[in-house]
Amino acid sequence: MIIDTFDRISSLSPLVDKAVFDRIQSFLASSIHPPFGAMESLIGTDLMVRVLRLETKPREDCRYETHREYTDLQWITGGGEFIDWTPRDGLTPAGPHDSENDVRFYGTHPPSAILEMRAGMFAVFRGPDAHRPQIKLPGCPVVEKFVFKVHNSKLLPFGG
Repeated sequence: MIIDTFDRISSLSPLVDKAVFDRIQSFLASSIHPPFGAMESLIGTDLMVRVLRLETKPREDCRYETHREYTDLQWITGGGEFIDWTPRDGLTPAGPHDSENDVRFYGTHPPSAILEMRAGMFAVFRGPDAHRPQIKLPGCPVVEKFVFKVHNSKLLPFGG
């Protein structure tokens, strides 16, 4: 898991393929984005983005999730949320992996870390990073974000 601020986007450069990094930067610099809820391919199946506007919820109404094929880069553009993080190992799956949506959900578990995510911040979650997004942050009934889905083949080795 990585957490940082927009002004330090360069910290992503050594982590992803150059074409992917350049496309993320050009998307962020553009003022034209897909509507909320839409998933758009930016580089075939190597890089996609979903534009979300979600009501935040009580922690007990949110679920941990992990991904196999893609790494999440969650870029907060408005509002805020807490995101709980814990290692995937030791969690109890709540069902099978959904290969169409590349997601597996898990039962409840105490967080190992609680991330306070506000506009201007981003987080990166790889396969072993179980994350529980959309948790209500005081004063933020809504979170708006871009969730970039980076195919794992486009990541440069950095552990995990």
